[in-house]
Amino acid sequence: MFLIMATLGALSIVRPYALGPAANPAHTQYLLRPEWYYRPMFQELKYFPCAFEIVGILVIPGIVIALLVAVPFIDRSVERRPWKRPIAMGVYAAILLAVLALGIISFWQDSHNPAIAKQLQNQRQETQHNMAAPFRPYSIGRIQPFATATSPNPLIQKGQTVFTGQGCNSCHGEGGVGTSIASSLVS
Repeated sequence: MFLIMATLGALSIVRPYALGPAANPAHTQYLLRPEWYYRPMFQELKYFPCAFEIVGILVIPGIVIALLVAVPFIDRSVERRPWKRPIAMGVYAAILLAVLALGIISFWQDSHNPAIAKQLQNQRQETQHNMAAPFRPYSIGRIQPFATATSPNPLIQKGQTVFTGQGCNSCHGEGGVGTSIASSLVS
């Protein structure tokens, strides 16, 4: 267990997972591609129109899984050596070859379509640039506290000065939003 943990830790340091730039829903040219181990399923789904996607998502994988589970029950030979069990090994080999072929076809189609290849290359360059840049965390929708908000109204500015000077945030909460012991000052 320690050896596996050490190997995974070393791999995460030597070859970290590539994080691309922040997602942008307005970027409509981005091509989604799954990891290599999902590419066969990705390629299989290309062969089914939208109305028949359920066949590619559930029916075919269900049949494949059922075949894999049923092979030991179909081939009831007492022989345990793989070369003496042609039915079982034939089914396993056929499934493995089909999965490998679908994955290879998926990568081959991407590399032989100039528009797709160029877009994927641009995405890889964006990812490499993002990985080389220093990490800068950002927050979305951060609420500005009441005490630090600015307003052109002089009465509000005077109230902010009193709020800060008197330490009202200890009872009314950060930003004047209220707590269990004092009411909210924000309307």
